[in-house]
This record gives sequence, C-alpha cells and structure tokens, in this order.
Amino acid sequence: MRSWRINEIEEEALIELPPEVERLYQHGIRKHMDYATGITGRKRRVSMDMFREVVDYHPPAGSREKARIHSRQQITRMLDKLEAAGLIERLHRGKGVKAAMEFRLPLACSDLDEHRAESEPTGTSRKNPHSRASGEANTEQGASREERSTSGSPVTPLSPDGENVDAQQARPKRQRRQWGEPVDHELTNEMVAAVSADLEAPVKHNPDGWANEFRLMRQRDGRTVEQIRYLISWTAEHHFWSSVVLSPKKLRDKWDQLAKQVRGQRKPATRQDGRLGMAQPQPQGSYTPTDMDNLPDWMRD
Repeated sequence: MRSWRINEIEEEALIELPPEVERLYQHGIRKHMDYATGITGRKRRVSMDMFREVVDYHPPAGSREKARIHSRQQITRMLDKLEAAGLIERLHRGKGVKAAMEFRLPLACSDLDEHRAESEPTGTSRKNPHSRASGEANTEQGASREERSTSGSPVTPLSPDGENVDAQQARPKRQRRQWGEPVDHELTNEMVAAVSADLEAPVKHNPDGWANEFRLMRQRDGRTVEQIRYLISWTAEHHFWSSVVLSPKKLRDKWDQLAKQVRGQRKPATRQDGRLGMAQPQPQGSYTPTDMDNLPDWMRD
C-alpha cells in the first residue's frame, strides 16, 4: 500500500484553515498527487463528487448527530481558501465543476525537488521521504540488515527511513525554503512590530506563511508595497481594526473594506471662512496613517 505524508511547511499553512478544508487538502488532493510531477488530477482524475465524499459527514445509524453535506459552491470556496494559502494552484479553467480538474501543489515534496537540488554528495542517492517508493526501499534495506547481522558482518545503523545514518550525518542539510521575496519578509517584520507595539513580547507568527500572504497580495491581488505598508500602519493605530487585523491573512481578507473606509473617512476641520466642514486639500507631502486629509493618490476616489 502506498504511503504518504505532508511536510512541515504544508502543516504550517494548514494551521489557520478550517478542519474540513484541511481534510479536503490531505485526503482529496494531496493523497492523490503524482510524485513525478507534483500535480494532482492529471494521472488520476479527481472530481467534485470525490471531494464531497471526502468532506461530507454521515453519522452512524441511531446517532442523533446531523449529517454535514456540502454543496459544489461550498467545495469551490474551500478550494479558493487552499489556493489563497498557497497550497494549490489551479491548472484548469473555471472552477472545476464540469471540466477536468488539475492542481499543482507548490508546498508538497515531489521527485522534482531531487532534480533541483543544487549539490549532492558523490556516491549517495537522496531519497524523498514522501516518495511512493520509500516503503519498498525500507523493506529491502531492513532485510539486508538482517542478513548482515546473521552472517556476522558489521551492521550499518539505519534511520527509520531506511537510510544509512552515517551517510545522513555526512550529508549537508538542505536549507529550508523561504516563500516570498525579500520585500515580503520586510513587510512581515513591519507588521510584527506594528501589531506587537502594545504587547510584552512579539506576536507569534509563521514567517514563511506571512511572507507568502504578502506575496499573494502583490502578485495575485495587484497591491503595491506602498499600499500594504500604509494599511499596516493605519490598522495598527485604528481604535477598532487594531484588535482585528493581526495577520497578513486578515489584512488581505478585509482589504476592500479597509480601503473603502480609509477613502471615506475625513476629519472635520475649520475652513478658511471659519465654518466647520470638510478640510481643504493639503499640499502634497509626507503623511501619517492618521492624517486623513492628506491621503496618497492611490487611496483617493
């Protein structure tokens, strides 16, 4: 039976998602990924009906629990959440209701990672711990170890994955992949400082996950770095949003509502004629998140 396992990066990306979305990813998509290409749905077809069987819940006979049945629209929204988290990329057109669905899994380990490795020790072969052949390799190596022990030859220590422990120690550790560009990690540090200003310790966060959210804001949503920085500062000083927008994911989800509120907010001020009303436009220059009369051009209607 083929064995599979998600990696740490996938686990961290799934933490903030609902349980049914996590179940859809693990048992509906990730489990059927083709390790040769890192794609689900090309070698083995997947469908909406298959996804519904994975996430639907039917209580046992005699139970008072209610069945939880999901519609196609609900499944589509779950796929949207997985795509927003960077766990999948749709390769098919539309939402996959009628057309064949294919997904690329950017965070999953595949055989392509082995070919992309920059350096490998001479004479050793690197095995993907998630590869479909790992179970067979462990069985063969375990048998050879038993034969060596009965023949009186020295036994080479093996890891739980069946690899030579000495070779693992000599092998240079692969650096953990960081998601996002340097500017995304700069935005992560800025938001950590902004939301942690009134806390005794910095807010707990996943640096790679936060950087990936900022990457999606820039590349997928079309937000600029200036816009993102402005809303980070503005929400951190707002009496209501400072306790709501505590992560890039929440900032991305509430973006349209925040931008609309910033554009519509004006501070009453004394006009030149002495009456109270809308403040006159100020000269172009520097601005602060609380200076609502001197907004940047991109925030104006």
